[in-house]
Amino acid sequence: MVSLLSTPTLLWASGVYLLWANKKNPECFIYRDDIGQRQGIKGYEEQAMINKFHWPHERYFGSYSALVLRRGFKVFTRSCNTCHAMTQNKYDFLIKKAFRQGELGEIVKELAPVNPGHWYIKGWFRHEWMDRPKRISDYMFSPYISPDHARSANGGLFPSDLSRIGISKPGGPAYVYNIMTGYHYEPPFGIDVPEGKHFNPYFKHMIIGMPRPLYDGMMEYDDGTPASTPQMAYDVAEFCHFMAAKDNLEYRIAWLKFLMMIVISFPFCYFRFKIAKTAMLSMRVELYNVSDGYRKYKYFNRFYKLKRSFGWMRQHPSNFFIGK
Repeated sequence: MVSLLSTPTLLWASGVYLLWANKKNPECFIYRDDIGQRQGIKGYEEQAMINKFHWPHERYFGSYSALVLRRGFKVFTRSCNTCHAMTQNKYDFLIKKAFRQGELGEIVKELAPVNPGHWYIKGWFRHEWMDRPKRISDYMFSPYISPDHARSANGGLFPSDLSRIGISKPGGPAYVYNIMTGYHYEPPFGIDVPEGKHFNPYFKHMIIGMPRPLYDGMMEYDDGTPASTPQMAYDVAEFCHFMAAKDNLEYRIAWLKFLMMIVISFPFCYFRFKIAKTAMLSMRVELYNVSDGYRKYKYFNRFYKLKRSFGWMRQHPSNFFIGK
């Protein structure tokens, strides 16, 4: 009886009770355990890593939904691309997965034109001296033609590049989703939000310069999906992960085929090598003293020439036999 009421048993029973109790999870983003760190207080450690969805690309044979990528691309071009860019990604990466070539070309033509300053941002110098419509082979540039142009239009802040935001931030696409849907929180006591800034508990320091980008019904999807803020945030989060990871189901299937080929061919290669090795080690060379009057040492001569070609003993094989 004493052992049943011991401290480990009570702790285990309490843990089981709390696990199965139907209680709401406490929502608290005020608790900080990194105060005093060199990089200051970051607001996304606690909840940005929480994956609220089972993303389809997390499964090995899971793939991205074409409808989600189409909707996410629309949200990106209508909302995100007005300030941010993806200078490491091209539009043609969406071909055959979300759009057809002609369809994507018509959509890209309606976006902001390409300026020679965009190539200077990439570090390239091309013979383009005026604005031109975008092509599917272009990179996803922002409307700003220089960093100074972007800072002057955004209150001194340079909009970050979103080429790798889907995989570089903690939580991956969950980070993008949390940022997009984290503007409804009110700043707690003790946190002063400067003018022109906004409170978002998922951003570092919980103060973000970007205003709320998504609102319910701000656009209409072609497939009739309601354009709510969580839906648009989910779509653009998966789109950012698709463009950043550059991973697709075709690549995983190709690696699976290669692995299956190795697994199937390994037993045959192993036993074939084992048979060859066994035959080589068990080979026996027999020499006979032929006395039929026709090239008495013809077999000896062959063996002798073979040995001399490898630089071995210089004696004739007949010297090792007693009988002449």
